[in-house]
Amino acid sequence: MRTLDGHISTVTAVAFVRDGLLASASQDGSIRLWDTAAGREIRRLHGHGGGVFSIAFELDQRHLVSGGDDRLVRHWDTELEGESETIGKHAESVHSVAVSPTGLIASASLSRSIKIWGAPGKEKHLIEELKGYPWSIAISFDSKVLAASVGYGVQRWGTAAANPLPDLRGHHANVAAVAYSEQRLASVAEDGSVCLWNAVSGGRERALTGLRSRGTCVAFSPDGSLVVAGSAGKNRGQR
Repeated sequence: MRTLDGHISTVTAVAFVRDGLLASASQDGSIRLWDTAAGREIRRLHGHGGGVFSIAFELDQRHLVSGGDDRLVRHWDTELEGESETIGKHAESVHSVAVSPTGLIASASLSRSIKIWGAPGKEKHLIEELKGYPWSIAISFDSKVLAASVGYGVQRWGTAAANPLPDLRGHHANVAAVAYSEQRLASVAEDGSVCLWNAVSGGRERALTGLRSRGTCVAFSPDGSLVVAGSAGKNRGQR
């Protein structure tokens, strides 16, 4: 339909906020807002001292959270240009951020740590008992559970006290990404397998097949009726 040109390095993350408005993050250190109908850049956000790896919008559809190679988690007002507010910092690069519908913010780092944040600059919980690198994190719709793709499984914690919950096991390769809908949690692994889990009980509801190569990302449609997974192979996505 349209190609949005402007970044000068790899695009690492995209997120729709409302009809026609798209945000993109890049290793060029910028976050850009686009009018997809007109195919033009609306605003450019600079503040990270390196590549930006992950972005997530808040429920108000105006504020944005990002994480990057500078080890920082930043908070933006997308209707204003200029410096962002620093939420907090990790010991190494931040590769995933998540925002729940109630506004809870979490971030995951290559330091094998996950942080749950209160107010900006206020670290609510530090989670370090990880069994590998947390490449992707997601927060349940009720903000009660945090999930992370770690090794061959999905590690989970209660967000109130950062208490560990039972791991979700069902993949036979590294889990690349996780995503929540209101009812389910989806996970995709590097062997192309996709699992759907009950968001409350954690029980596996079904395994999906169709990806023929390494799974890279997963997302639900807004109503939760569809799950889409992307891969590194010739069939780039499966629904």
